[in-house]
Amino acid sequence: MTNSPATVTPEVGMGCSYGAGSDSYPATIHYVSPSGREVGVSQDEILVGGEWKEGEYEAESYVCLPQPEAPQTIYTLRKNGTWVVKGQPMSAYWCRLYIGRRTYRQDPHF
Repeated sequence: MTNSPATVTPEVGMGCSYGAGSDSYPATIHYVSPSGREVGVSQDEILVGGEWKEGEYEAESYVCLPQPEAPQTIYTLRKNGTWVVKGQPMSAYWCRLYIGRRTYRQDPHF
């Protein structure tokens, strides 16, 4: 999944998800640069409802609460259309951002 300027225009308050290995965590955009090629993101607080079923990656239901005062991570839009943590190489798949959808999933095998 990639995000390009033609498909996603980041806006303050928009939901997103960032990856950490095979896990995915919901976040919120709190800053967009004037060029639109840099965003500041903070992790949402996650309230899980229901149960995690053994061997499953996602909770049955969860609520994401934006945390505007939390520390922010800066992501930059790269020429291949992906959003990557500022200072990391474009190929850094482990620190990408996906704009437009909040996703929470954890790999139970670790």
